[in-house]
Amino acid sequence: MSNNLVVVLSGQEENWKKNGVTLDLNNYTTLDNLRADVVQKLKIDSPSVLFLDIHGNPLTSFDDVRTKDIVVVSGASSSTSLSTGNAIPGPPGSYIFGNLYDVFPDPLNQVRSLFNKYGPIIQLTLLGTKRVWTAHPKYAEVVGKETEDYWKRVDGTALAEMKPVGGQGLFTTNGDDPDWVLGHKLLMPAFSPRAIKAYASEMSTLADKLNVIFQEYAETGEKTLINRWMTNFTFETIGKTGFGYDFGLLEKKDAPVHPFIVSMGFCLSEGINRAKSFKIYKTLPLEVNRRYDRELKSMHKIVEDVIKVRKEQISKNLDVPKDLLTYMLTEKTDAGQGMSDSLIRDQVMTFLIAGHETTSNTLSWALFEIDRHPKVLQACLQEIVNVGISDDVPTDKQISELQYIERVLKETLRYHAPVRQVAKEARRDNSLPGGFAIPKNSNVIIAIDALHHNPDVFIDPEVFDPERWTRENEAERSIYSWMPFSQGPRGCIGRQFAMQEAKIGLAKFLRKFKFTTVDPSAVTYDPQNATTAPLNLWMTVTPQTNLPEPNKVVSVSTAKATATTPTIQPLNLELKPQNVQFPPITLLYGSNSGTSSDFANTIAAKAKKLGCSDVVVFGLDEFLPKLATRLATTTPPSTNFPGSPTIKHMVLVVTATYNGTPPDNAGEFDKWMSQDATIKSQPLKGVHFGVFGCGNKQWRTYQVFPAKVDAALEALGGTRYIAPGAGDANEDIDGDFAEFTHALYDTWVTSFGGTKLCSQETKPPGITDGFTLKTVPPSDPHWKSARQADTALLTSQILVNRELQNYAASKRSTRHLEISVDTEYLPGDHLEVLPQNDPEIVNAVAQALGLALDATFIPTAIDTSLMASTRSIAGSLEIGLPVTLRHVLTHRADLLGPPSRLLVSLFAQKLEAVGDSAAADALKFLIAPTSKKEFDAFLKKHRTLLDLLEAYPKVNNVALEEFLGSVSGVVPRRYSIASSPLVLKDRVSLAVGVVEDVDAGKVYFGQASGFFKRVAGVENVKLVASVKSCKDSFRAPEDVKTPLLMVCAGTGLAPFMGFLQDRKARGFVAPNAETHLFFGCRNEDDYIYRSELEQYEKEGVLSKIHVAFSRCKAQRKKYVQHILIDEGVLIWELLNDKGGRLYVCGAAGGMAKDVRTALLKVVTQIGGISEADAPAWLESRYIEDVWG
Repeated sequence: MSNNLVVVLSGQEENWKKNGVTLDLNNYTTLDNLRADVVQKLKIDSPSVLFLDIHGNPLTSFDDVRTKDIVVVSGASSSTSLSTGNAIPGPPGSYIFGNLYDVFPDPLNQVRSLFNKYGPIIQLTLLGTKRVWTAHPKYAEVVGKETEDYWKRVDGTALAEMKPVGGQGLFTTNGDDPDWVLGHKLLMPAFSPRAIKAYASEMSTLADKLNVIFQEYAETGEKTLINRWMTNFTFETIGKTGFGYDFGLLEKKDAPVHPFIVSMGFCLSEGINRAKSFKIYKTLPLEVNRRYDRELKSMHKIVEDVIKVRKEQISKNLDVPKDLLTYMLTEKTDAGQGMSDSLIRDQVMTFLIAGHETTSNTLSWALFEIDRHPKVLQACLQEIVNVGISDDVPTDKQISELQYIERVLKETLRYHAPVRQVAKEARRDNSLPGGFAIPKNSNVIIAIDALHHNPDVFIDPEVFDPERWTRENEAERSIYSWMPFSQGPRGCIGRQFAMQEAKIGLAKFLRKFKFTTVDPSAVTYDPQNATTAPLNLWMTVTPQTNLPEPNKVVSVSTAKATATTPTIQPLNLELKPQNVQFPPITLLYGSNSGTSSDFANTIAAKAKKLGCSDVVVFGLDEFLPKLATRLATTTPPSTNFPGSPTIKHMVLVVTATYNGTPPDNAGEFDKWMSQDATIKSQPLKGVHFGVFGCGNKQWRTYQVFPAKVDAALEALGGTRYIAPGAGDANEDIDGDFAEFTHALYDTWVTSFGGTKLCSQETKPPGITDGFTLKTVPPSDPHWKSARQADTALLTSQILVNRELQNYAASKRSTRHLEISVDTEYLPGDHLEVLPQNDPEIVNAVAQALGLALDATFIPTAIDTSLMASTRSIAGSLEIGLPVTLRHVLTHRADLLGPPSRLLVSLFAQKLEAVGDSAAADALKFLIAPTSKKEFDAFLKKHRTLLDLLEAYPKVNNVALEEFLGSVSGVVPRRYSIASSPLVLKDRVSLAVGVVEDVDAGKVYFGQASGFFKRVAGVENVKLVASVKSCKDSFRAPEDVKTPLLMVCAGTGLAPFMGFLQDRKARGFVAPNAETHLFFGCRNEDDYIYRSELEQYEKEGVLSKIHVAFSRCKAQRKKYVQHILIDEGVLIWELLNDKGGRLYVCGAAGGMAKDVRTALLKVVTQIGGISEADAPAWLESRYIEDVWG
């Protein structure tokens, strides 16, 4: 390996290839030798230079420099203090006023211009104080978080001039202030998604009241300042939902402006003036200052009077509104601490400041942009009628389905950011990316408006485009690229409140009226206002006469259940046959773990229940050879959607994804649907289709393959008859599936003339419905065959089971396993294992429930459409196959997973039967759809079935059928194979981290990893295991000349051990091959496979091992993503110059995300690729195998 170092002057590092000089470190022995040569080669005037890494951190020794590939040189000083960092650019300004007139009188456009001229980080001096401003996510992310380096501090910022109005409220209080800590803690629950649902009725009522006023304008043709009415709407919303106060602003068209609004408007405007003036200004005996004091006292008195009245009502046990004020007056911490009257007053003031004007501005600007963009208006109207917005209060489901309107609002918040900037203070000396030194106590401003209009962040930022906010487009950007509500702990607590209010208001207004701007060219903003309020936004209001008809695409929400809308469970629908003619229905599934298959079969069973006689279910690959014949099966021409073409055949695809690639049984279908020849042939012409995708939002590739299928089926000639559904396994996938299928069944039935479903009135199936059993006595031949069948499936055997960690020191276990297989495999493939329950647990469960383990039975009938849950043990049984209860509890029951709602409901029934009604009622409350939070808390204390049995010992008599119908079936586990068939032909290696959690003195093991640890040292352990191909999605490069980079942490090393074993066997060694491993672990005690890796390095199979220790006492905490940035130049050269491929294996929600972020920084900061192009550039060189 070369020992070269690239040195480049500060300020020129962005184009280091052109501006830098390459030096051979073998020619130097000390830092002084190197410094002297650098001064000469870079032609630096000063003989004293400072060496910095690419993050701006000083390098103070020769050893520090030798560990880097690229070093930035500052020639300003030889000091190693942070003050020697790169100079932050900015305009020179004047001696007296600094940069005041570079920002004012037009702070919005002038600040944008400054960033366009000087770059994404600038320094300005305002009234004698230097401030750093930024308009780029990479700086906003560092500054915007509440960390050891930065925090929100009101003192010394422009926000300090709002302190007299907001007082000790959340918005105008330092982050370490006890009042902020108390207020934030007590108020968070009041602004939870569940809590704000309760405000929808009041928001809708106020929107309807405003529509009455708009009707008056429509009748007279009179123009109006639209932001006046949006302000009245949002002010009344805060007044009514916040503290039950009616300002009378929506009673009639000429209603007088409430004195409170006059006072607040003056104080906020004057606050801007004070922020632009020297501090002496507000101390002068001027009338403006005297009026400021009067207006402030007037506002305080109004709010204090309301608080006083409400306290009296509470003290007399009178009925009071369940609003924020009552909540603040009654809520206490666990220690009994509540908010004082003055603090409550300040919180109310804060809600009124921050809660009304920002939302009113957003609604005003949204109406302006919608008027300017007719296609956006039409899309909004189409969604309004599709969702069914009416004069009634919209349901939670309808609000959640206003997805396009939400995009419009998000784009409005980008284009016209209500708050133009957020200020943070440096808590200590630090440096920003690029080596920009930030001294302690410095003010750093995130210029939100300029950030939102940064062309390096948003393509065509001056174009209003709601499509920026599709899930796919939004996922491509940093969350710190859009900050209308700020981010982190100091982010706006009322974000969801504001979005719900705006969605309801906008939908209600647009449904009734068309808003037309009188003179768009005259519309501007008010620079004197604390927020970006519109000026001259005069509009005319006319009745909306162009509402479209609902189209055939049904919008399906994946929102979770709320307090006011119980989750509908279509799995439990008591469907009745419909007297209608159904077309043929084909259910297709792409599945790895079986979830998609289960869902597809559930829908098929329900379709038959409804009366469809021609229903089939296939795996996607299995269906290909049958496709032409099957799709030729059509319905009689009389069956059709009202007003739409005849539906001849319906296809529904339920599919998962695996790292963005097809599931195991969908690879061939994926190839087929992607071919040009297939698209040209239009094989789905005349077919109507729908797609439901299963996934996990923690994965970056969430819904990638389902979305691909949805688009492909349309490209192949199909017609979409229901919008795609999405199930999130990280949350409540069953609830997501329930919402989708409810809409699906309704669509089917009503489209063909049946009776609309009404599921909430029906009785759900019982726990034992959908299957019947026959007991097998010892005299029956099936008794013996059942025991033979129990062992016949155990075709694999554990051959090696040893510890990889220094367990005595780490107290953590990782097992190296070698398991026999009878099928071929390749490095990158997986082994799917069915774990076995501990015999002690099996015996304990059986004993506690009164179940005989030797009991033998045969399922005689199974109808999954009638089952309470197809994911129970009963759903996995096969008709006619005898089985013992011991086998079921050992191999099929999930005894270590969280109890299901069905199981808890069974316990409630049993407790009620023995007379413990109090305990029964408590459990019934927990399993109600509205008690998700409480149920989650319950599961934290009752993590397994054994915990449940221990808590409720009265439940001691459960029938076999009840057990099988209520306990979840075990799910197979997949592990990356850590070996090569060139070395281990008839066996595979695994590296399994043992999950061992101690909670309240109890030890909880992972289902599979605990099994592996438990059987260590036991001979002849047999199990169910099978090889699962990765379908070439995770294969090492075949060409020896292609550099291989492997990134992982912990047991993510497993597939790479297989790669290395394979490459050694193939002779892929240095100097012909270049292979790098970037590996993260805690310390040397859990450095797994260390000796093997070091041997590979000696042999040239590995060019270099790059290790990061995150828990090593001898060095600071370091994760694998940090060494990626440290070795950024090497990575860039291997990927860009030599065509290398980079592989990542590990946890999707943590390490994998951080690794990708680090790699994107390497691509942009070292490679010079723009942030917009970086993801696509990386994607072609980046392969991952991650788990959730």
